[in-house]
Amino acid sequence: MRASRATYGSRHKPDSCIGCLAARRRRAHASTPGPGARVYKYPGERINSDLAGSFPSSDHGFAHAICFVDRFSHHYAIYFLRGKAHPNVLNAVKTFVRGHAHLMTDTLKPGVPDVWHCDNESVFLDKAVDIYAASVGIRRTFSVEEVHETNPAAERCWGVLRRSVRAMIAHAGGNEQQVRFWP
Repeated sequence: MRASRATYGSRHKPDSCIGCLAARRRRAHASTPGPGARVYKYPGERINSDLAGSFPSSDHGFAHAICFVDRFSHHYAIYFLRGKAHPNVLNAVKTFVRGHAHLMTDTLKPGVPDVWHCDNESVFLDKAVDIYAASVGIRRTFSVEEVHETNPAAERCWGVLRRSVRAMIAHAGGNEQQVRFWP
Protein backbone atom coordinates (compact mmCIF):
# COMPACT_ATOMS: atom_id res chain seq x y z
CA MET A 1 0.00 0.00 0.00
CA ARG A 2 2.90 2.36 0.66
CA ALA A 3 4.18 1.86 -2.89
CA SER A 4 0.76 2.79 -4.24
CA ARG A 5 0.61 6.00 -2.24
CA ALA A 6 4.19 6.92 -3.10
CA THR A 7 3.48 6.36 -6.79
CA TYR A 8 0.01 7.91 -7.07
CA GLY A 9 0.01 10.40 -4.19
CA SER A 10 -1.87 10.32 -0.93
CA ARG A 11 -5.31 10.66 -2.58
CA HIS A 12 -5.12 7.31 -4.43
CA LYS A 13 -7.05 4.54 -2.70
CA PRO A 14 -6.47 1.09 -4.27
CA ASP A 15 -9.50 -0.34 -2.44
CA SER A 16 -11.85 2.03 -4.29
CA CYS A 17 -9.94 2.67 -7.57
CA ILE A 18 -11.82 1.26 -10.57
CA GLY A 19 -8.57 0.34 -12.38
CA CYS A 20 -7.02 -1.35 -9.32
CA LEU A 21 -10.20 -3.30 -8.58
CA ALA A 22 -10.45 -4.47 -12.21
CA ALA A 23 -6.85 -5.75 -12.16
CA ARG A 24 -6.79 -7.47 -8.76
CA ARG A 25 -6.23 -11.19 -8.50
CA ARG A 26 -9.49 -13.09 -8.21
CA ARG A 27 -8.20 -16.40 -6.94
CA ALA A 28 -4.84 -17.72 -5.83
CA HIS A 29 -3.06 -20.03 -8.28
CA ALA A 30 -1.06 -23.14 -7.52
CA SER A 31 2.64 -22.41 -7.17
CA THR A 32 3.68 -25.85 -8.42
CA PRO A 33 2.17 -28.12 -11.07
CA GLY A 34 -0.08 -30.86 -9.78
CA PRO A 35 0.76 -34.56 -9.92
CA GLY A 36 0.86 -35.96 -13.43
CA ALA A 37 1.36 -32.53 -15.01
CA ARG A 38 3.50 -32.59 -18.13
CA VAL A 39 6.88 -30.91 -17.80
CA TYR A 40 8.14 -29.41 -21.05
CA LYS A 41 11.87 -29.56 -21.69
CA TYR A 42 12.63 -27.03 -24.45
CA PRO A 43 11.13 -24.03 -26.28
CA GLY A 44 8.79 -24.99 -29.09
CA GLU A 45 7.94 -28.43 -27.75
CA ARG A 46 4.30 -27.32 -27.58
CA ILE A 47 2.72 -24.03 -28.59
CA ASN A 48 -0.87 -23.24 -27.60
CA SER A 49 -3.00 -20.76 -29.56
CA ASP A 50 -6.35 -19.08 -29.25
CA LEU A 51 -8.23 -16.27 -30.95
CA ALA A 52 -9.82 -13.37 -29.10
CA GLY A 53 -12.32 -10.85 -30.35
CA SER A 54 -14.29 -9.32 -31.82
CA PHE A 55 -13.18 -6.06 -30.18
CA PRO A 56 -14.09 -2.49 -31.10
CA SER A 57 -12.16 -1.69 -34.26
CA SER A 58 -8.90 0.10 -33.52
CA ASP A 59 -7.56 3.07 -35.46
CA HIS A 60 -5.58 0.62 -37.62
CA GLY A 61 -8.55 -1.67 -38.30
CA PHE A 62 -7.69 -4.45 -35.83
CA ALA A 63 -10.73 -6.28 -34.45
CA HIS A 64 -9.24 -9.63 -33.35
CA ALA A 65 -6.05 -10.99 -31.84
CA ILE A 66 -4.29 -14.36 -31.73
CA CYS A 67 -1.97 -15.55 -28.99
CA PHE A 68 0.83 -18.09 -29.09
CA VAL A 69 2.00 -19.47 -25.73
CA ASP A 70 5.18 -21.52 -25.43
CA ARG A 71 4.51 -24.15 -22.76
CA PHE A 72 8.20 -24.41 -21.76
CA SER A 73 9.02 -20.73 -21.25
CA HIS A 74 5.43 -19.41 -20.81
CA HIS A 75 6.33 -16.74 -23.38
CA TYR A 76 3.29 -14.95 -24.86
CA ALA A 77 3.31 -13.69 -28.44
CA ILE A 78 0.28 -11.66 -29.49
CA TYR A 79 -0.57 -10.68 -33.05
CA PHE A 80 -3.42 -8.35 -33.97
CA LEU A 81 -5.71 -9.31 -36.84
CA ARG A 82 -8.00 -7.29 -39.05
CA GLY A 83 -10.38 -10.25 -39.30
CA LYS A 84 -10.74 -13.93 -38.46
CA ALA A 85 -10.38 -15.17 -42.03
CA HIS A 86 -7.73 -17.84 -42.57
CA PRO A 87 -5.24 -15.65 -44.49
CA ASN A 88 -4.90 -13.41 -41.43
CA VAL A 89 -4.42 -16.35 -39.07
CA LEU A 90 -2.06 -18.11 -41.47
CA ASN A 91 0.06 -14.96 -41.78
CA ALA A 92 0.19 -14.67 -37.97
CA VAL A 93 1.35 -18.31 -37.68
CA LYS A 94 4.04 -17.80 -40.31
CA THR A 95 5.18 -14.59 -38.59
CA PHE A 96 5.34 -16.35 -35.23
CA VAL A 97 7.39 -19.26 -36.60
CA ARG A 98 9.79 -16.91 -38.44
CA GLY A 99 10.16 -14.58 -35.49
CA HIS A 100 10.78 -17.30 -32.91
CA ALA A 101 12.73 -19.86 -34.97
CA HIS A 102 16.02 -18.86 -33.33
CA LEU A 103 14.63 -19.95 -29.94
CA MET A 104 13.39 -23.37 -31.10
CA THR A 105 16.77 -25.07 -31.56
CA ASP A 106 15.98 -28.33 -29.75
CA THR A 107 12.76 -29.18 -31.57
CA LEU A 108 12.48 -32.20 -33.89
CA LYS A 109 12.89 -29.88 -36.86
CA PRO A 110 14.98 -26.91 -35.64
CA GLY A 111 13.19 -23.59 -35.96
CA VAL A 112 9.70 -25.12 -36.08
CA PRO A 113 7.40 -26.00 -33.15
CA ASP A 114 6.89 -29.71 -32.52
CA VAL A 115 3.20 -29.42 -31.58
CA TRP A 116 0.73 -26.61 -32.17
CA HIS A 117 -2.35 -26.95 -29.97
CA CYS A 118 -5.42 -24.81 -30.65
CA ASP A 119 -9.16 -24.95 -30.30
CA ASN A 120 -11.65 -26.23 -32.87
CA GLU A 121 -12.44 -22.80 -34.29
CA SER A 122 -13.02 -22.94 -38.04
CA VAL A 123 -10.00 -20.75 -38.93
CA PHE A 124 -7.66 -23.26 -37.28
CA LEU A 125 -9.30 -26.10 -39.24
CA ASP A 126 -8.86 -24.39 -42.61
CA LYS A 127 -7.18 -26.41 -45.36
CA ALA A 128 -4.52 -23.72 -46.05
CA VAL A 129 -3.47 -23.79 -42.37
CA ASP A 130 -3.30 -27.61 -42.49
CA ILE A 131 -1.16 -27.53 -45.63
CA TYR A 132 1.25 -25.00 -44.12
CA ALA A 133 1.60 -26.96 -40.87
CA ALA A 134 2.24 -30.20 -42.76
CA SER A 135 4.74 -28.57 -45.11
CA VAL A 136 6.94 -27.23 -42.30
CA GLY A 137 6.51 -30.27 -40.04
CA ILE A 138 4.22 -29.01 -37.26
CA ARG A 139 2.03 -31.68 -35.63
CA ARG A 140 -1.38 -30.24 -34.76
CA THR A 141 -3.62 -31.08 -31.83
CA PHE A 142 -7.01 -29.62 -30.97
CA SER A 143 -8.89 -29.01 -27.77
CA VAL A 144 -12.35 -30.34 -27.09
CA GLU A 145 -15.04 -28.08 -28.53
CA GLU A 146 -16.58 -25.63 -26.02
CA VAL A 147 -14.33 -26.88 -23.18
CA HIS A 148 -11.89 -24.09 -22.32
CA GLU A 149 -10.02 -26.23 -19.80
CA THR A 150 -8.47 -28.26 -22.63
CA ASN A 151 -6.46 -25.24 -23.83
CA PRO A 152 -5.55 -23.68 -20.47
CA ALA A 153 -2.33 -21.86 -21.39
CA ALA A 154 -3.93 -19.84 -24.20
CA GLU A 155 -7.11 -19.16 -22.23
CA ARG A 156 -5.03 -17.99 -19.26
CA CYS A 157 -3.09 -15.68 -21.58
CA TRP A 158 -6.30 -13.92 -22.57
CA GLY A 159 -7.47 -13.81 -18.95
CA VAL A 160 -4.30 -12.03 -17.86
CA LEU A 161 -4.14 -9.61 -20.80
CA ARG A 162 -7.82 -8.73 -20.98
CA ARG A 163 -7.99 -7.98 -17.27
CA SER A 164 -4.97 -5.68 -17.56
CA VAL A 165 -6.36 -3.87 -20.61
CA ARG A 166 -9.77 -3.41 -18.94
CA ALA A 167 -8.02 -1.98 -15.87
CA MET A 168 -5.96 0.47 -17.93
CA ILE A 169 -8.99 1.63 -19.92
CA ALA A 170 -11.07 2.00 -16.72
CA HIS A 171 -8.27 3.95 -15.05
CA ALA A 172 -8.05 6.25 -18.10
CA GLY A 173 -11.75 7.06 -17.92
CA GLY A 174 -13.22 4.15 -19.85
CA ASN A 175 -14.99 6.09 -22.57
CA GLU A 176 -15.29 5.20 -26.26
CA GLN A 177 -12.17 7.18 -27.17
CA GLN A 178 -9.95 5.00 -24.95
CA VAL A 179 -11.52 1.70 -26.02
CA ARG A 180 -10.23 2.10 -29.57
CA PHE A 181 -6.63 1.94 -28.23
CA TRP A 182 -6.91 -1.69 -26.99
CA PRO A 183 -4.06 -3.03 -29.18
